Amino acid sequence: MVASHRYTAEGIAAMSQELGNELGVGSSLESAQQQQQQQQQQQEEDGGLSTGALIGIIVGSVVGGLVVIGAVVYMVVASRRAGGMVVPK
Repeated sequence: MVASHRYTAEGIAAMSQELGNELGVGSSLESAQQQQQQQQQQQEEDGGLSTGALIGIIVGSVVGGLVVIGAVVYMVVASRRAGGMVVPK
């Protein structure tokens, strides 16, 4: 192995593969790396959030908006019942 590639992703992968082969766990390491690459490719292909995440964002936004609108309506109604703006003494 060349020393210049020692700290690159390829160099680290090669070192870990050599170590795995020495310890007898090379095949499980390779399969884990393959699974990780497949997951990364799948995420890149999806290109966005999952359906559940999108629904959660939309529902949260709607509920948050309704809370803000409700607070404004409450303040306006309370102000009108009190006879205008109430200024603390």
